[in-house]
Amino acid sequence: MPNSIANRLNFYGLDNFFISGLEKACSTMLDKSVYLGVNQYDEKVSVYVMSGMSLAEIGHYILHTDPGGVVLFIMDSKYIHILSDMFNYHQVRFIESSKNIHEICNILSDLLLDISYTLNDKALGLRDSRLISPTETRFMYYFLRGINNNEIAKKLSISNKSSSYIKRSLMKKINARNNIELLIKYQLLCRFIPSIHQDLRIYDLAM
Repeated sequence: MPNSIANRLNFYGLDNFFISGLEKACSTMLDKSVYLGVNQYDEKVSVYVMSGMSLAEIGHYILHTDPGGVVLFIMDSKYIHILSDMFNYHQVRFIESSKNIHEICNILSDLLLDISYTLNDKALGLRDSRLISPTETRFMYYFLRGINNNEIAKKLSISNKSSSYIKRSLMKKINARNNIELLIKYQLLCRFIPSIHQDLRIYDLAM
């Protein structure tokens, strides 16, 4: 694999044996057309090997790494449906860990080639229907700190009913079925899309 391509592939995960095999396979399968696509936009691809991890472990691990550019998740199929609808297809992709290394390399090759056609801006993005509103951001500022719904309503000067509606609306947007998924998925969004943090920082300074 040309060195410039190798420098743009970042592998994360706990299965070092699988990651080593994937890296070796990529070195023989990725061709010159892939190199041209990656080199044109100077993009990086983060490959997360998450097979065997729970949803909480996946969230914790990603929050403590430094993803950049395009992201490919390799994880158990039962978690793909929870996370896959949150992001734009050309910027974040998912593949079942049951796939073999050859199939994964083919998908990675397609992902790299897509860079030359679709990634004209550098930021990972949410689908339009998943955009987080300032009100939802302020709600999560307190929710992440363990404050209950009644207290959040008081701090935001709204009714308990309105506070509950904000929470339900956000859970629907990011397809969170319970509080645990809400916490994990929202924090993942903040990790991959730093602009969500901006409102939190501004709000924190105002307190």
